[in-house]
Amino acid sequence: MNRVAVALVVLCGVVSASARLQELFTWNQVDFAWPSKAARDAAIQTGAFVPENQMPLGIEVWKDRLFVTLPRWRRGSPATLATVSLNGPQHNQPLQPYPDWAMNREGGPCDGLTGIFRVQIDHACGRLWVLDAGEVDVAEGGVQQCPPKLLAFDLSTDQVVIRHVLPEENVRQGSLFSNLAVDTRNGQCDDTHVYMADAWRFGIVTYSTKSNSSWRVEHNYMQSDPLACR
Repeated sequence: MNRVAVALVVLCGVVSASARLQELFTWNQVDFAWPSKAARDAAIQTGAFVPENQMPLGIEVWKDRLFVTLPRWRRGSPATLATVSLNGPQHNQPLQPYPDWAMNREGGPCDGLTGIFRVQIDHACGRLWVLDAGEVDVAEGGVQQCPPKLLAFDLSTDQVVIRHVLPEENVRQGSLFSNLAVDTRNGQCDDTHVYMADAWRFGIVTYSTKSNSSWRVEHNYMQSDPLACR
């Protein structure tokens, strides 16, 4: 059997169209910085950790930390958001759940982290914005375990400073909130807009820090184009 490697590639700069990508981190199999070997063994035995079900998706960089998202494609994902050190080993570096193990607990309360596809850092304000789809078992059809929500972490303290659960009127049956864009006006942290894409129900939800509210926009241009694949 061929060895399967998971590689996380970060593009640091483009010199020319033919430039090669620089490989910064690689994993034969994603693993975590467990409190102990006994804790890891117990998680495997109970099904809380299924090593082959870990598949990273999104990345962001802040100082010496690389943030990695791990959507819960299938059961057995102990963390949906983690970090690695840019100064740490390049090969098979264990992922550290962010901000901690408790907040990432699968099946935990909905004030924790459930299923994250993408994050974005607001560098002007030192905040990590996290869009939590609230969905697990995505590769198996999906289970909406918690309402979708938007969180912002203060990266100087790793504490949640903003928490906004999307109102029911902004969510459709079968919605999947998978990506976001952050716009801070002239570096003023109290005047930020976050745009959240509903990839499966073709809409955009906008959140305003100034009003601490969100609203949904839909348009035919957001629909998929059945001719695009031809």
